[in-house]
Amino acid sequence: MDSPIPKILTEVKRLSKIKPLLDAKYYQFSLFANEEGKLQYHMISSWAGFTNDKPMREIRQASLVVPETTIKFFRSIKEPISIINNKDDLQFFIYISGGHAIIEKYLVIKYLKQFLEPQVYVFTFDQGFINIDSLPKEKLNRAARQKLRMKVFVRDKRRCKICGASPANNEHVELHLHHIFPYGMGGLTEENNLITLCNSCHKGLDPHQDLSLFNSIGIDMYSNRFANKSYDERMQLNLKANVLRNMKSLGEKSKK
Repeated sequence: MDSPIPKILTEVKRLSKIKPLLDAKYYQFSLFANEEGKLQYHMISSWAGFTNDKPMREIRQASLVVPETTIKFFRSIKEPISIINNKDDLQFFIYISGGHAIIEKYLVIKYLKQFLEPQVYVFTFDQGFINIDSLPKEKLNRAARQKLRMKVFVRDKRRCKICGASPANNEHVELHLHHIFPYGMGGLTEENNLITLCNSCHKGLDPHQDLSLFNSIGIDMYSNRFANKSYDERMQLNLKANVLRNMKSLGEKSKK
Protein backbone atom coordinates (compact mmCIF):
# COMPACT_ATOMS: atom_id res chain seq x y z
CA MET A 1 0.00 0.00 0.00
CA ASP A 2 1.30 3.43 -0.96
CA SER A 3 2.10 5.82 1.86
CA PRO A 4 -0.53 8.54 2.35
CA ILE A 5 2.18 11.02 3.37
CA PRO A 6 2.75 12.50 -0.14
CA LYS A 7 -0.98 13.24 -0.43
CA ILE A 8 -0.98 14.83 3.01
CA LEU A 9 2.02 16.99 2.12
CA THR A 10 0.31 18.04 -1.10
CA GLU A 11 -2.71 19.16 0.91
CA VAL A 12 -0.48 20.95 3.43
CA LYS A 13 1.16 22.75 0.51
CA ARG A 14 -2.27 23.86 -0.74
CA LEU A 15 -3.22 25.14 2.71
CA SER A 16 0.07 27.03 2.98
CA LYS A 17 -0.77 29.03 -0.15
CA ILE A 18 -4.17 30.22 1.08
CA LYS A 19 -4.39 33.90 1.97
CA PRO A 20 -5.63 35.10 5.36
CA LEU A 21 -9.12 36.58 5.20
CA LEU A 22 -9.23 40.35 5.01
CA ASP A 23 -9.69 41.92 8.47
CA ALA A 24 -9.99 38.44 10.08
CA LYS A 25 -8.22 37.56 13.32
CA TYR A 26 -6.24 34.37 13.93
CA TYR A 27 -4.80 32.10 16.59
CA GLN A 28 -1.61 30.13 15.96
CA PHE A 29 -1.70 26.41 16.70
CA SER A 30 0.97 23.68 16.33
CA LEU A 31 0.11 20.00 16.67
CA PHE A 32 2.80 17.30 16.55
CA ALA A 33 3.24 13.78 17.89
CA ASN A 34 6.23 13.13 20.14
CA GLU A 35 8.46 10.05 19.97
CA GLU A 36 6.05 8.18 22.26
CA GLY A 37 3.23 8.79 19.79
CA LYS A 38 1.37 11.25 22.00
CA LEU A 39 0.04 14.40 20.39
CA GLN A 40 1.42 17.63 21.82
CA TYR A 41 0.08 21.05 21.00
CA HIS A 42 1.50 24.54 21.26
CA MET A 43 -0.29 27.87 20.92
CA ILE A 44 1.16 31.34 20.98
CA SER A 45 0.01 32.49 24.38
CA SER A 46 0.43 35.14 27.05
CA TRP A 47 0.94 35.00 30.81
CA ALA A 48 -2.24 34.76 32.90
CA GLY A 49 -0.96 33.85 36.37
CA PHE A 50 0.59 31.05 38.40
CA THR A 51 -0.78 27.90 40.01
CA ASN A 52 -1.04 27.68 43.80
CA ASP A 53 0.41 24.18 44.03
CA LYS A 54 4.04 23.11 44.14
CA PRO A 55 5.99 23.13 41.99
CA MET A 56 4.49 26.41 40.87
CA ARG A 57 3.62 26.41 37.18
CA GLU A 58 2.60 29.12 34.78
CA ILE A 59 -0.95 29.70 33.60
CA ARG A 60 -1.16 30.98 30.04
CA GLN A 61 -3.95 31.91 27.66
CA ALA A 62 -4.05 31.76 23.87
CA SER A 63 -3.22 35.07 22.17
CA LEU A 64 -4.29 36.42 18.82
CA VAL A 65 -1.47 36.79 16.30
CA VAL A 66 -0.75 39.01 13.33
CA PRO A 67 -1.23 36.50 10.47
CA GLU A 68 1.25 38.01 8.02
CA THR A 69 4.00 38.22 10.65
CA THR A 70 3.38 34.66 11.84
CA ILE A 71 3.41 33.26 8.31
CA LYS A 72 6.62 35.14 7.54
CA PHE A 73 8.30 33.72 10.67
CA PHE A 74 7.48 30.08 9.88
CA ARG A 75 8.53 30.48 6.27
CA SER A 76 11.81 32.02 7.40
CA ILE A 77 12.67 28.82 9.26
CA LYS A 78 11.40 26.69 6.36
CA GLU A 79 8.45 25.24 8.28
CA PRO A 80 5.16 24.93 6.35
CA ILE A 81 2.23 26.69 7.99
CA SER A 82 -1.40 26.13 7.02
CA ILE A 83 -3.94 28.93 6.81
CA ILE A 84 -7.28 27.61 8.07
CA ASN A 85 -10.38 29.55 7.04
CA ASN A 86 -13.12 26.89 6.99
CA LYS A 87 -14.40 23.83 8.85
CA ASP A 88 -13.22 21.22 6.29
CA ASP A 89 -9.63 22.47 6.35
CA LEU A 90 -9.75 22.61 10.14
CA GLN A 91 -10.86 18.96 10.32
CA PHE A 92 -8.04 17.93 8.00
CA PHE A 93 -5.51 19.77 10.16
CA ILE A 94 -6.79 18.44 13.49
CA TYR A 95 -7.55 14.83 12.53
CA ILE A 96 -5.03 14.05 9.79
CA SER A 97 -2.06 16.31 9.20
CA GLY A 98 -1.22 18.32 12.28
CA GLY A 99 1.75 20.65 11.86
CA HIS A 100 1.65 24.43 12.16
CA ALA A 101 -1.39 26.57 11.37
CA ILE A 102 -3.05 29.88 11.91
CA ILE A 103 -6.76 29.34 12.46
CA GLU A 104 -9.46 31.95 11.95
CA LYS A 105 -10.73 33.25 15.29
CA TYR A 106 -14.39 32.21 15.02
CA LEU A 107 -13.49 28.67 13.92
CA VAL A 108 -11.46 28.35 17.12
CA ILE A 109 -14.31 29.78 19.20
CA LYS A 110 -16.80 27.34 17.65
CA TYR A 111 -14.77 24.12 17.42
CA LEU A 112 -11.71 24.53 19.68
CA LYS A 113 -13.12 26.67 22.46
CA GLN A 114 -11.51 24.52 25.16
CA PHE A 115 -8.07 25.67 24.02
CA LEU A 116 -8.96 29.29 24.69
CA GLU A 117 -9.40 28.68 28.40
CA PRO A 118 -6.42 29.53 30.64
CA GLN A 119 -4.27 26.41 30.92
CA VAL A 120 -1.21 25.27 32.81
CA TYR A 121 2.06 25.29 30.89
CA VAL A 122 5.63 24.35 31.68
CA PHE A 123 8.64 26.16 30.30
CA THR A 124 11.32 24.13 28.54
CA PHE A 125 14.62 25.65 27.51
CA ASP A 126 14.67 23.87 24.15
CA GLN A 127 10.98 23.89 23.18
CA GLY A 128 9.43 26.92 24.85
CA PHE A 129 6.09 26.54 26.64
CA ILE A 130 4.31 23.17 26.51
CA ASN A 131 0.81 22.44 27.78
CA ILE A 132 1.07 20.22 30.84
CA ASP A 133 -1.76 17.92 29.69
CA SER A 134 0.23 16.84 26.63
CA LEU A 135 3.24 15.64 28.66
CA PRO A 136 3.95 12.11 29.98
CA LYS A 137 3.39 12.01 33.74
CA GLU A 138 6.94 10.82 34.46
CA LYS A 139 8.29 14.15 33.21
CA LEU A 140 6.34 15.86 35.98
CA ASN A 141 7.83 13.69 38.75
CA ARG A 142 10.85 14.96 40.67
CA ALA A 143 12.78 11.67 40.58
CA ALA A 144 13.96 10.31 37.24
CA ARG A 145 13.16 6.75 36.30
CA GLN A 146 16.12 4.36 36.42
CA LYS A 147 16.40 4.12 32.61
CA LEU A 148 16.40 7.90 32.24
CA ARG A 149 18.92 8.22 35.06
CA MET A 150 21.33 5.84 33.34
CA LYS A 151 20.72 7.45 29.95
CA VAL A 152 21.85 10.82 31.32
CA PHE A 153 24.87 9.28 33.09
CA VAL A 154 25.93 7.52 29.88
CA ARG A 155 25.45 10.70 27.84
CA ASP A 156 27.66 12.58 30.33
CA LYS A 157 30.24 9.75 30.32
CA ARG A 158 29.60 9.13 34.02
CA ARG A 159 31.48 12.29 34.94
CA CYS A 160 30.57 15.53 36.65
CA LYS A 161 29.97 18.06 33.87
CA ILE A 162 31.51 20.86 35.98
CA CYS A 163 34.72 19.43 37.44
CA GLY A 164 35.05 16.14 35.54
CA ALA A 165 35.18 13.97 38.68
CA SER A 166 34.25 10.32 38.14
CA PRO A 167 33.78 7.27 40.41
CA ALA A 168 36.03 5.44 37.94
CA ASN A 169 38.98 7.53 39.20
CA ASN A 170 37.87 8.20 42.77
CA GLU A 171 35.69 5.81 44.72
CA HIS A 172 34.52 8.66 46.96
CA VAL A 173 32.88 10.56 44.08
CA GLU A 174 29.08 10.44 44.26
CA LEU A 175 27.16 11.44 41.14
CA HIS A 176 23.79 13.23 41.18
CA LEU A 177 21.25 14.26 38.58
CA HIS A 178 20.57 17.99 38.64
CA HIS A 179 17.57 19.79 37.12
CA ILE A 180 19.13 22.69 35.21
CA PHE A 181 15.83 24.56 35.11
CA PRO A 182 14.84 23.84 38.74
CA TYR A 183 12.06 21.38 39.45
CA GLY A 184 10.69 23.76 42.09
CA MET A 185 10.20 26.37 39.36
CA GLY A 186 8.41 23.93 37.08
CA GLY A 187 11.40 22.32 35.38
CA LEU A 188 10.76 18.93 33.81
CA THR A 189 12.41 15.62 34.59
CA GLU A 190 13.63 14.88 31.08
CA GLU A 191 16.99 14.29 29.42
CA ASN A 192 17.34 17.81 28.05
CA ASN A 193 16.88 19.33 31.52
CA LEU A 194 19.12 16.94 33.49
CA ILE A 195 22.86 17.05 33.97
CA THR A 196 25.34 14.87 35.88
CA LEU A 197 27.08 16.62 38.79
CA CYS A 198 29.23 15.30 41.60
CA ASN A 199 28.03 15.77 45.17
CA SER A 200 30.48 18.63 45.84
CA CYS A 201 29.57 20.64 42.75
CA HIS A 202 25.89 19.97 43.26
CA LYS A 203 25.96 21.32 46.81
CA GLY A 204 28.16 24.27 45.89
CA LEU A 205 26.25 25.30 42.78
CA ASP A 206 25.59 29.02 43.04
CA PRO A 207 23.28 30.22 41.70
CA HIS A 208 21.31 26.99 41.80
CA GLN A 209 19.56 27.99 38.57
CA ASP A 210 22.57 28.20 36.27
CA LEU A 211 21.20 28.12 32.73
CA SER A 212 24.72 28.13 31.29
CA LEU A 213 24.80 24.41 32.17
CA PHE A 214 22.59 23.79 29.14
CA ASN A 215 25.65 24.57 27.03
CA SER A 216 27.50 21.78 28.83
CA ILE A 217 25.07 19.20 27.46
CA GLY A 218 24.81 20.75 24.01
CA ILE A 219 21.39 22.39 24.35
CA ASP A 220 20.78 25.81 22.84
CA MET A 221 17.68 27.81 23.68
CA TYR A 222 14.80 26.59 21.51
CA SER A 223 17.18 24.25 19.67
CA ASN A 224 14.49 21.56 19.55
CA ARG A 225 11.52 23.89 19.16
CA PHE A 226 10.99 22.18 15.85
CA ALA A 227 12.09 18.56 15.74
CA ASN A 228 15.21 17.57 13.84
CA LYS A 229 13.16 15.12 11.81
CA SER A 230 12.11 16.10 8.31
CA TYR A 231 8.59 17.41 7.91
CA ASP A 232 7.33 14.24 6.19
CA GLU A 233 8.77 12.10 9.02
CA ARG A 234 6.83 14.22 11.50
CA MET A 235 3.71 13.87 9.35
CA GLN A 236 4.13 10.09 9.59
CA LEU A 237 4.24 10.33 13.39
CA ASN A 238 1.21 12.64 13.36
CA LEU A 239 -0.75 10.26 11.13
CA LYS A 240 -0.03 7.28 13.38
CA ALA A 241 -0.99 9.25 16.47
CA ASN A 242 -4.21 10.49 14.86
CA VAL A 243 -5.16 6.98 13.69
CA LEU A 244 -4.68 5.66 17.23
CA ARG A 245 -6.65 8.58 18.66
CA ASN A 246 -9.54 8.03 16.23
CA MET A 247 -9.56 4.26 16.86
CA LYS A 248 -9.68 4.88 20.61
CA SER A 249 -12.52 7.37 20.14
CA LEU A 250 -14.51 4.90 18.01
CA GLY A 251 -13.90 2.15 20.59
CA GLU A 252 -15.22 4.34 23.38
CA LYS A 253 -18.33 5.22 21.35
CA SER A 254 -19.04 1.57 20.55
CA LYS A 255 -19.05 0.71 24.28
CA LYS A 256 -21.75 3.26 25.00
